[in-house]
Amino acid sequence: MPYEAINNIVLIQDSIDHIQHELSGKRNLVRIAVESHQILLRSMVQALRGSNNLAITGRRPKHWEIRYEMGNQPCKVIEEQPIAGCEKAWRFSEPRLSPEPLPRGGVPASDARLMDQHLLGFYDFLAMVQTECRMGLYDMSKPIHVPDSEMRILEWLHEDVRNATEHFVPQSYLIEKQSLLMAIHLCVKYSGQLFFESNTIFLLDKSEPVKSSLEALQAAIGELLPCPFNWQDDG
Repeated sequence: MPYEAINNIVLIQDSIDHIQHELSGKRNLVRIAVESHQILLRSMVQALRGSNNLAITGRRPKHWEIRYEMGNQPCKVIEEQPIAGCEKAWRFSEPRLSPEPLPRGGVPASDARLMDQHLLGFYDFLAMVQTECRMGLYDMSKPIHVPDSEMRILEWLHEDVRNATEHFVPQSYLIEKQSLLMAIHLCVKYSGQLFFESNTIFLLDKSEPVKSSLEALQAAIGELLPCPFNWQDDG
């Protein structure tokens, strides 16, 4: 019996194909924005998953606090902190020295966490991809940085566009096209940084076409922009 193959890279490519189809037709910006959100979400998952998915699954704590050691550096701690102007999006604090070292052998994952296939949330991933402890797993790998102003745009996309369309209440919605273009641009930009610059995503030869597809999508979205966006970086 034949089977349909599915994995995270295939789903990213599928979203890119959906957007390219929209761009070749009536160009529904809401649909493009939702698919761009999905590309960013899956790109963050791919960048964070490592080899065993432990970094992307589990039940989120009420307040994130992570202690970690990297190389010969002393133990550091980061914790969840709010972002001005955001109701739900957050980021990790700058690393500070931990008052206590890690237990010998590090912090073991519990059996419950090992068995938990519950995927963490969009905001958790958005915070994690900006940390050295989650994005510094390999030589030359590095985190990305999303300014506070752009975190607010991504929160708007997640809450007022993606969630509104995924959990649709039958009524009419008016969404400003310029805001949609800004959000689409950010999703594609940061997906590109995760694929091309973070050095955390490694693709097999058969999956390599997603890189060229993402590059083509970046160019296509760039052509939609009325002018280069120049947002104030206040983060």
